[in-house]
Amino acid sequence: MTPRWLLDLLRRPRQRAPRPVGPPAMLGLILVMLGIVFAARLLVPLSSNGLDGSVLSPVALLPDAATDDGAGDALTPLAEASFAVMEDFYAEMEHRGREAVRRSVIPVAGIAVQRAADMRYVGQEHAVTVELPIDLFRTEDRDGVKKRFDAIHETRYGYSAPAEKAEIVSLRTAVTGLMRKPTFESIAAGDSVPPPAAFRGTREVYFAEAGRALNTPSYDRGALLANNRIAGPALIEEYASTTVVHPGDVVVVDALGDLVIEILRS
Repeated sequence: MTPRWLLDLLRRPRQRAPRPVGPPAMLGLILVMLGIVFAARLLVPLSSNGLDGSVLSPVALLPDAATDDGAGDALTPLAEASFAVMEDFYAEMEHRGREAVRRSVIPVAGIAVQRAADMRYVGQEHAVTVELPIDLFRTEDRDGVKKRFDAIHETRYGYSAPAEKAEIVSLRTAVTGLMRKPTFESIAAGDSVPPPAAFRGTREVYFAEAGRALNTPSYDRGALLANNRIAGPALIEEYASTTVVHPGDVVVVDALGDLVIEILRS
């Protein structure tokens, strides 16, 4: 059933909005509509590419790492597997992986290597992938490999057979180029009152919870300073969207320029 306040809103004459309203501006309203939030904190990030964070967050699009995966068949009983042969096998895959990461257009701060093996009990059809720390190969710890396989099999299928023989089906390696973490610059700091340059005037804005239009101040987000505090109702405008601060809510600008909205209404 459509809420009465929404029907009233749809019947009102349509007015031209000063800016499109981005997803973060609506999230607080949606949470309250669902009745699952009594107090919450929302964050609208500041973008570094000229677009506001509600439209595109470049940091969210950055991968944590560039990874090259390698695998090769190596069917052999675990009890007969040669650690020297496996070491040569891994070394070749890891060399190719390191070269692939170095050729990547993405600059990396370092390289990490993870080894694994597809294993199964002798006579089984399906194998499970078992991560194997490099220390197991340095110490040639065959029992350690078997214990890790038994544990993964227990997790996957609900049982294990420590007394049963196991075999290696294939060897795997993942060579990961670790990304440099992005740096964030703090914006200029102020006090709780926004600077006069940020104020853009007031306009009538309809809020369903109030049941009427309220005289609402608007602010230029680019002119706000860290520590500025704005009580709703308010509009905070930027290049591609408008963040709506509802009556009863409060927004604070943090040191990085993010808008931290405290939803205090029920």
